[in-house]
Parts: sequence; structure tokens; C-alpha cells
Amino acid sequence: MPAPSTATTVFRTRAAFGEPRANFSFPARGADLFHAALAHATDLLIANVDAAKVRPNLPDWFARDFAATKSFLLMPLVVNGKAIGFFYADRAVVDDCGLAADELNLLRVLRNQVVLAMRTK
Repeated sequence: MPAPSTATTVFRTRAAFGEPRANFSFPARGADLFHAALAHATDLLIANVDAAKVRPNLPDWFARDFAATKSFLLMPLVVNGKAIGFFYADRAVVDDCGLAADELNLLRVLRNQVVLAMRTK
């Protein structure tokens, strides 16, 4: 779950499961799909990163650091209108079916509970 560092303007990994990228970070500002999803607090489910409309809109660091990724889900964590981090999950296969509606709803509930906990800090 990357979150922006308070000392700098980057998102850094705070927790990871599976194949963690312990030192992963990227700039908090940019003009790509990740930054657009964060800026607009929009969940992003990409079934195929190699699709013609997707690949050119992914940041250079994604191609470099996530070369094996073929599909992913990004869910921004937004507190008081500001993206403070996000949940990210990826797969090494194209996922044309995506997540079932109930699976996606459960992930949104989890995200919303995390946001609620952060607001009460």
C-alpha cells in the first residue's frame, strides 16, 4: 500500500504481500493513469496493460518495475479530498473477466474502513 512520504513528494511502499517490492517508490506528481486515478479518487481496474489505449498512458517506472504485470487494480485512499495512498494488486496474466461485483465491493468496504480509521486518527 504505497503512501506519499511526508518528507518528500513520492509514494513509497508501506506494506506489501506476495512478491513485495520493499523499496518501491514513484513521484507523487505525473501525467499518467496512476496519477489521474489518484487525483480523481477513481478506482482503476486494468484488464490488459498491453492494450493499445493503456500502455502509452502508463508511467515509465511501471514498465521498468512491474514488467511481469499484465493486469492490475488500483484503489486510492483519499482523506479530506487528498490521495494519501492506495491499494494496489496485480496479476501476471491478462484478466479479461476482472473481479466479480461482490469481490470488488468487499475490497471497497476494506478500503473505506481503512480511510475511516485514518480520519479518526
